[in-house]
Amino acid sequence: MQGEHRGRKRHSSAGKYILLAVVLTAAVIVTDRILPGTNRYGGAYDPQSGETADASGIVTAASEGFQAAEVPAYNGRDTYAEINGNVPFFTAEDLNKGPVSFEAYSSLDSLGRCGTCWASVGTDLMPDDERGEIDTVWPTGYRNRKYSFIDRNFLYNRCHLIAYGMTGENANPRNLITGTRYLNVAGMLPFETAASDAVRRNEEHVLYRVTPVFEGRNLVCTGLLMEAQSVEYNSVDVKFCVFVYNVQPGVTIDYATGENSLTAGSSAADTEGSAAEEDTVEADAAGTVKHTHSAIVTEAAMQTAAKQKDLNGSFVMPETAQ
Repeated sequence: MQGEHRGRKRHSSAGKYILLAVVLTAAVIVTDRILPGTNRYGGAYDPQSGETADASGIVTAASEGFQAAEVPAYNGRDTYAEINGNVPFFTAEDLNKGPVSFEAYSSLDSLGRCGTCWASVGTDLMPDDERGEIDTVWPTGYRNRKYSFIDRNFLYNRCHLIAYGMTGENANPRNLITGTRYLNVAGMLPFETAASDAVRRNEEHVLYRVTPVFEGRNLVCTGLLMEAQSVEYNSVDVKFCVFVYNVQPGVTIDYATGENSLTAGSSAADTEGSAAEEDTVEADAAGTVKHTHSAIVTEAAMQTAAKQKDLNGSFVMPETAQ
C-alpha cells in the first residue's frame, strides 16, 4: 500500500513535470510568435557581431542630436519641415550596419506608445505577399470619427512607422501609431516612396528610421521624424531628414487623448463614425506601394513632393492614383 502510494506520488510528480514542460514549450511558441513584433530575429540583429541584442537598446541610442523643441510649429500649409539641414542623424556606427539588412522596433512605453523604429531596408526584407489585416491593433489615442471632407472619411489611420512594403510587418503593435489620413498620405507616403524606390531601383540598402514625437504624456504624437540615407551609394540616391506633422486640415485634435472635433469656423459637416477603418496605403504582391487614395489627396501628395527639392537630387515623384 505504501509502495503503491509512493508510485502514485512519483507518477503524480512526473505528470507535473510533463505538464510544466508542455506549458514552457507553449510559452516558447507563443513568445516566438510575439517576438517578430520586435523584429524577425526577436531583437535588434547586429550584423557585425552576429548577435541579437535588445531592440530598445539599439534603437534608443539612434536619434542622438535631435531636439524636438527645435521643430518649427505647424504653419497651416506645409506637411513637413526639414530638420538638421535635411541631413539624417545617423552615426558612422549606424551606417556601418547598413550593408546588411535588419529591422528593429522599440518596446512600447508605460503608456503603450510606440518608440523609434529603424531598419536597413534591402530587397530581401520587402514582402511578396499582400498586406494582412491590422485592425486587431489599437494604438494609443485611437478615437476615430468620420468627417465628410476627408478621403475615405475616417480621420485616423493605423499608420505604419516603417511601411509594410519595406519590411513586411503587418499587425505589429510596435510599428503602428494613431496618425491622421493627411499624415499617412500627404505627409509620409512621398518619403516612403522615395526610400522604397531607391532600394528597388539599385538593389541597394537604405538606412531608414522613424521616430514618433509625443509631448509629455500625450497619447497621440505631434508628428514623426523621418530619416533615410542610401548606404552603398554613399547617400547619393536618397537622403532626407524631415519632421512630418500629424495634423488634419479642418479638424482640431486633442493630442492628450485622441479626441477630435470640427475646427471652429469650418463649414464642412462631420458625422460620428466607428473606428473600424482601414489603413489603405498598402503594398501589392510585389511590395510596391499602392496609391489607393483619392485624386484630392493625391494632389496634396504631389504638391508636397514637388516642394522637396528632389531630396538630394534623386527623389522620385509618387505615381498618380489609379
